[in-house]
Amino acid sequence: MSTLPTSQDLQAAGKVVFCSVGFLRLRWFLRNPASTAISVLDSPIDPNSPQQPMYDPDTGAVHPVAASPATEPLVSSLRVTIRPLSGHADAWDEGHNGHEDAEWDGSRRVRCCGQDVPGPGPHLDIQGSGPGGVVTVGDLIGAAHPWLMCLEDEIRTARGAARCTKLESKFEMFVYPSQPLDLDVRDLRGTTKAWMDWHWKMASQDAMRLFEKANAAAGEGGEGGGL
Repeated sequence: MSTLPTSQDLQAAGKVVFCSVGFLRLRWFLRNPASTAISVLDSPIDPNSPQQPMYDPDTGAVHPVAASPATEPLVSSLRVTIRPLSGHADAWDEGHNGHEDAEWDGSRRVRCCGQDVPGPGPHLDIQGSGPGGVVTVGDLIGAAHPWLMCLEDEIRTARGAARCTKLESKFEMFVYPSQPLDLDVRDLRGTTKAWMDWHWKMASQDAMRLFEKANAAAGEGGEGGGL
């Protein structure tokens, strides 16, 4: 049995769970098959560094980052939700603001335009298979990617809820590594290269902060983070 905490243990203790450096290296798109959907940056602190496939289509080999931890701190079990679905009710409410046919329960809009307010989104519990029972990047992707793909239609509906229109299939969606507990699924609708560059730069800065934290710990007798 693993001695590592679960993500729920850490949340209950008021601790924040961050994306690991390995997670921050991912460029994770919602498409099938997974072998074409996910690539890995050579350098987590350089958003323009070359990318390698997570799954080599010719050899079937898996990128070494799959064996690295998915989170910081390490966890033995990771409960994840999907941000567009966990926030669907708020986006739906925003999209129906000002509509005259709304039905209310006190101050809460519960039905409008023939639609009920969306309920809470689903969650997925991912168990660790790495050394000491740690949840690895491979564990996360292996469980979450097919789950996300099964929920693609619901995610597209939620992504368009604030505009009262479903996100069209021509706009690709991806997982942005802002944090690991509420998977931040975004889309390429209306995006520019400058917008994407800025967001990936933020992810690389998160990776640098983790390296600096690891190197500070090394100065106190731990092992350095390295690059």
